[in-house]
Amino acid sequence: MKETTFIDKNKEKWHEFEKLSQAKNTDPDKLSELFVELTEDLSYAKTFYPKRTVRVYLNFLAQKVFMSFHKQKKGFLRDFALFWIQKLPLEMYRSRNQFFHAFLFLAISVLIGCVSSFIDEDFARVILGDSYVNMTEENINLGDPMKVYKNMSEGSMFLEITQNNIKVAFITFILGVFFSIGSVFMLLRTGFMLGAFQYFFYTKGLFLTSFLTIWIHGTLEISAIVIAGAAGIVMGNGLLFPKTLTRTQSFQVSAKRGMNILLGTVPIFIVAGFLEGYVTRHTEMSSFSKWFIILFSLAFVIYYYIIYPRMVAKSYPDDLRVEEKPSHQESTPIQKHRIREVSDVFYDTFRFYKVYFLNVGKVILTIILPLALIYLSALYYFSPIADYDLTMQELGGFIMSGLDHFTWTGLVANVAFISLNIATVIHCFKYIENPISGSYLRVWIKEIWPYFIKAFMITLLLYSLFFYTPFYVTLLFILVMPFVMNTFYPAISSEYSFFDGISKGLSYGSKAWGSSFLVFILTAALAYFFSWLYHNPIFQDFDIKSMMLDEIIDWHTLTVFDNFMTIRNFISSLFVLLLIQLLIPLLTIAFSFQFLSTQDKEEAIGLKKRMKTFGTGSKIYEKVG
Repeated sequence: MKETTFIDKNKEKWHEFEKLSQAKNTDPDKLSELFVELTEDLSYAKTFYPKRTVRVYLNFLAQKVFMSFHKQKKGFLRDFALFWIQKLPLEMYRSRNQFFHAFLFLAISVLIGCVSSFIDEDFARVILGDSYVNMTEENINLGDPMKVYKNMSEGSMFLEITQNNIKVAFITFILGVFFSIGSVFMLLRTGFMLGAFQYFFYTKGLFLTSFLTIWIHGTLEISAIVIAGAAGIVMGNGLLFPKTLTRTQSFQVSAKRGMNILLGTVPIFIVAGFLEGYVTRHTEMSSFSKWFIILFSLAFVIYYYIIYPRMVAKSYPDDLRVEEKPSHQESTPIQKHRIREVSDVFYDTFRFYKVYFLNVGKVILTIILPLALIYLSALYYFSPIADYDLTMQELGGFIMSGLDHFTWTGLVANVAFISLNIATVIHCFKYIENPISGSYLRVWIKEIWPYFIKAFMITLLLYSLFFYTPFYVTLLFILVMPFVMNTFYPAISSEYSFFDGISKGLSYGSKAWGSSFLVFILTAALAYFFSWLYHNPIFQDFDIKSMMLDEIIDWHTLTVFDNFMTIRNFISSLFVLLLIQLLIPLLTIAFSFQFLSTQDKEEAIGLKKRMKTFGTGSKIYEKVG
């Protein structure tokens, strides 16, 4: 490229860099990004125009930006102030549509909560719980309807309420990862409770009393939950609408934006917690004082989150138009045969699952799911305990045909589901180096049966050892599990005969027992932690089952069907089966890569392949792979 062409192509960008480096309120993150681009131009100029003026100019400008960047990075208080004065308001302006939608969802759900309470007087009990309603009615009869805010000491109440509010906001935000639906549900849930709560006091003739009490802190608290919901929708929309980015890159950008918005709610929750702990309890305050706090809080929310962001957007139009760029992601093909450390096994496991998730998902949705529905329908139709309030442990033993609930149908069905899943994953390994063109299910139907039959025999053995043996045998089984799991790939794939594959897998498993055991423990633990998304045994009510599924089922079945518990158990069972099917590939993929890595150490298959192709690539840059 000629020097004049190079200058003409980039001079506007350089002038912009120079202007920004002189500005007082430049975003350090943006300045860092510009510095990277500028150094790339400087590197190019050093290579092709080493003795020209353009190199001197770019070198001077790069040093200036570099010094400005580091100067601003040292000022923590400056960055902190910049976040509240400029960065957060700009983000709120960019996300104004999501903010409006979050408010709309809440407002509509409040209306639905009021109308539902009007139609069904027991709706408040379903939403708020019998214990809370009974306690409130008792307080009303005692002449102190807001006594609930006086039951704890001020300091304890402040800390507990603040912690709980931040937790609810975080859940509202993080559930946005489910394509925004989770955040919307939390907003609807909050609105239903709020509407039922206010209408309950309306029926008692205490609407104004309750309004002037709960909205002292509720104005900030509910506003912050709406903002957290907007942050979750922002994050979820990154998955739904990636535009020109990959879905992963879009999610990285949207999650960062959502997190910035969420951080802006923390001070609000602290103030709301302080008001609820120290002020709300003083129901004897004058109405003027209550109205003043409520209206002042509302004015703050409207100004800082609606009016002020528009003012900042007008003051910094260039910053508003800046689109965040995701970090560069190296796109390299997955190598089937190469030596891997344990960390490499994990890395390639998730890469493989990401690439072939659609293939595995198609089999789960079109084959395993219909069969699971048939199995569960028969199970619940004939079982005498179908309508019992089962714990998760009892539910798992029931649907998995454990020792206390054994049926031959349950054994065969569960082994078949798992075998289909494992066979599909191993089948996908066949096409790492030669991807399928066309419909995967069409190829799957033709080729899967030998894989399935061999997977069924191994799975039946493992299932029996795990579920139908004494406890000490199960512990021993966990110790020898790496040996058995190493047989998955060689025994099920088409590269070996069934028994030769088992022999090969056991042999290599014994040679790499330590790394295989580590892979097994870490992968199993990771899969177990993932299952907490559905049911969390440590932090109760902090999972999808407690926060969403049970409540939705109860709302739609509790007062309609006599056998609502059976319906809840059936749906929970279906979710558990599907969750198992989504987690099984992690173990299967990890141990397939573990076997292939050990095999490559012994047989150097990958090295031999690369040696055969060496010299056939580019003459300038040899491609080995």
